[in-house]
Formats: sequence, structure tokens, C-alpha cells
Amino acid sequence: MTFTLIAIYFAHQSSFGAVRRMTRFLQPASLESNPYRVKATDLIIALLAPLAAFWVREPALFSPDGMGAVLIYLGIAFVVTSIAVAYFRLGDILSLYISIHDGEQILRASLVSVVGTSLLGFIISRLDSVPRSIPVIHFMLLFVGLAGVRYVRRAFLRKQEAASAGASETEKENIVLIGANQFAWFYVRIVDVFCEHTQRIIAILDSDPGLVGRTVSGHRIVGSPGRLDAVLGEYAVHGVFVTKVVVADLNEREIRPLIPDIERVCKERGIRLEFIAERLGLILPSDIVNTPSTFLSTNPGEPYEEALGFYWKVKRAFDVVVAAVALVVASPLIVLTAILVLIDCGLPLVFWQERLGKDAKPFAIYKFRTFRPPYDRYARPISNSHRLSKFGGFLRAVRLDELPQLYNILVGDMSIIGPRPLLPVDQPEKPSIRLAVRPGLTGWAQVHGGKLITAEEKNALDEWYIRHVSFALDVKIFLATIATVVMGDRRNEYIVEAALKEQYEHSNAQ
Repeated sequence: MTFTLIAIYFAHQSSFGAVRRMTRFLQPASLESNPYRVKATDLIIALLAPLAAFWVREPALFSPDGMGAVLIYLGIAFVVTSIAVAYFRLGDILSLYISIHDGEQILRASLVSVVGTSLLGFIISRLDSVPRSIPVIHFMLLFVGLAGVRYVRRAFLRKQEAASAGASETEKENIVLIGANQFAWFYVRIVDVFCEHTQRIIAILDSDPGLVGRTVSGHRIVGSPGRLDAVLGEYAVHGVFVTKVVVADLNEREIRPLIPDIERVCKERGIRLEFIAERLGLILPSDIVNTPSTFLSTNPGEPYEEALGFYWKVKRAFDVVVAAVALVVASPLIVLTAILVLIDCGLPLVFWQERLGKDAKPFAIYKFRTFRPPYDRYARPISNSHRLSKFGGFLRAVRLDELPQLYNILVGDMSIIGPRPLLPVDQPEKPSIRLAVRPGLTGWAQVHGGKLITAEEKNALDEWYIRHVSFALDVKIFLATIATVVMGDRRNEYIVEAALKEQYEHSNAQ
């Protein structure tokens, strides 16, 4: 059980990190209908890994007396592993292009498989006849098997690719790379993957003497950029002639002064000189403008969250406590809603949109699906009026579609009370300080008009809330939200006009 607890912890940490990075991988719900693929080799490994674990640890259990416990464990392991392999989409991995991310997915699938098998086995048979080290051995064999079969497949495919390319070692272009950084790593990966049979990196130079002798993706750092001419000469003595020098990052302070000398050496030796940033058409880091900050006010007098009083510093603690309690209390409602959404709209249960949060940083906001797919099974478009189901309309009316945003609150993307997060295209022309704080599940604008007020009026109400925030005001908004859910949106002209007036006075004072 100790291994099970450790595995659950690491599986949780791994999954949590994956969810926090999901903005890179999320797809619109209408594009998430790809079928689950399970390879026959994965099913064979799912069967053989636990069998081999028993054979390695306790061969005596294969006797008639112990075979029952073995068969129960094997059956559970096969079913759980098959589900995990499908859920983590290991069948979608292309062996030729397997990456670190794919390796992480295989690790997660293996952890979940062994943890699930151990827990179900404990519930069914208490694992009385199963040695406690079996889950550990099972996990190692399963991970090695699932990953190994793909790496063996990749080696076979790359060997086939090399045979079809027919390029000899003497035909390869020899490259010296200057700079050991992310640009260099990126370039090395491109050459190793796409130009393996036509180009090779023979040396890397870097201005940090502590890096000499170290490697970047297997390629050794042999000296400093100032020794370029000597390094080229040393390779020439051994019959290796460099045809191209590539500067990985022109923006490094140590490399930039050496560029004239590098250009001279390359010109004298007839070697091509290239700059990665220039070849890729990238803007150098020193020239990049932090575009999200253009949504924030540049007025020096505008307050930010850290300067808006003590309550903003403790507000986050309230958010975490309330969201955690709400998740526990509302868990039956969340499960019931998820089941009804599954029946009504199908998978996936949750959809996402990218919104701007605190400091204009984008994040994925989650909601239960209330619309069916935009196309029918014949790929014909469906109008929005027909896509919104009756149950979906009910969810939107009572705001239950926003229950998944409790997760956004727990991870720090949102607050219980605050300005509602808007799509980038819906941001008002001068959003001012509304983007200086965490967006909220509900807010001052939502309880005084909601859909009945304009974007600029919402912005004024949000600014008013930020400047007057207090615990009492948050409680008032929370209670007003309940009334809004029951009775619907109601526009409060007095509150809206007061917010607009204060916003005008404040902007003139700046």
C-alpha cells in the first residue's frame, strides 16, 4: 500500500501539472470527437506485464493453490490498463516522432493502471495472497514495455528511413554551433530529426567556460566562440572540414562583440555564417514588446492589487476555502449535472474558452457544455437555436454551467467575487484596473444588470468594485447573486450611473 500511496501522489502531481499546461493542448469541443485507439501490442503488454511481475517475484503462486489470486490480479490489471491506455491516448502516439510529452503520458498511464489495479484488487480480494512488491515490479515492467515497444519501433523506422535516404557519412554537411541555449537546443533537435542524413553538428562553442565538456542533446561543447578559428583548424587537421557556422543567439552580450571576428574567420575560410533568429524570422528577445500589458492602464496613478489594501491580500485565502467547501458540498450536484450533460450533449462534458485574467494573462475558463456539436453526422452546420438544448438552457439560466470554474478558483486563475473574465475581443477600449485583479465567478456588474448592460458600463461597475472592495461588499454580492439566479438579470440604473460618474471623475483626476 505504501507504493500505492506514493503512486497516487505522483499521479496527482503529474496530472495537475498537465492540467495547468492544457492551454497548449486543448481543442474545441467540436474537434474532440476522435475515436480512442488501442494498439494490439499495448493489450499484449497489459497482459504480460503483471504476469511477468508474478513470475519474477513469486513463481510458486502459479501452483493450483495460488493461481486464483494471480488470475484475479491479472484480470483486473488487463481491464484497468486497457482503459488507461485508451484514456491517455497512447494509441495516438506516432513512434517515429515520440517525444518527452509522450513519455510523460506513458508514465501517467502506467501509474494510473497500477494504482487502479491495486485499489480494485484490494477491494475485491484484499490482495491477501499477492506480495506487496508486485505493484512495484508491475509498474516498472508495464512502463518499460509500453515505452520500449515504441522506441524499438522508432529505431526500426529510422533505420528504414536511413536506408531509403542512402546518404553516406562523407556527404554530410559539418556544422559548428555557437551558443549553448534554448535556440541551440531547438536547432540541434531540428538537425537530428529532419537532417540526420544530410547534416551533422560536430561541435558547440559557448562563452561560459564552465560549460566546456558538457553536452547539448548529445553534442559536446568544446570551447569558447573566441577560439573558433583554432577549433576549425583542429578539425581540418583531422580531415573534417566545416561548411557552416550557426550562431544560436545574437542577443547574448558575450557573443555580440565577437560577431565581427566570427564573420572574418568564416569569410577567410569560405564558410557560410547563419543566425538562427534571422533564419526563422523571429524577433529577438530585446525587441519583444509585452503585448498583453497593452490592456492595462499606463496611468501612473492607477492602483494595482498589491496597493489596494489589506483585504486583497487575504481575499485569496477566502477564495480557496470557499471553493474547496463548495466543491465538496456541490459534488453530488456536479456529478448529476455531468451525467445529464453526457446524455444531452455527449462527450466532452466540459468546454473551454481562453479569457484574460490578472495582468492580462490568458487562461482557460471551464464550463459544462450546453450546446450540441455545430455539425450533424453528415457535416451539415446546425444553427445555434437548434444546438442549445432545453437542459442546456436551464443550466445557463441558473448558472450551473459555471460549476467547473470552482477549479479555476482553486488553481488561482479566478476569484469568487471579481470582474467577470472577458474574451480578448470583448475587452473594452480602456479596461483600466479591471485586469489588475483576478476575475470572478460573479461580480458587481453581474448583480446590477448582467446581460442588460453594455461592455463600458460593466467596466465602470468593475472599477467601482475594485476601488470599494471589502468583505461586507463581497458578502452582499454573493447574496445578490443568489437573488439574480432565482429572479434573473435586473438593471439598476442608479448603481450604473454612479459607477459611470465615478469612473469619469477618476479618469479626469489622472
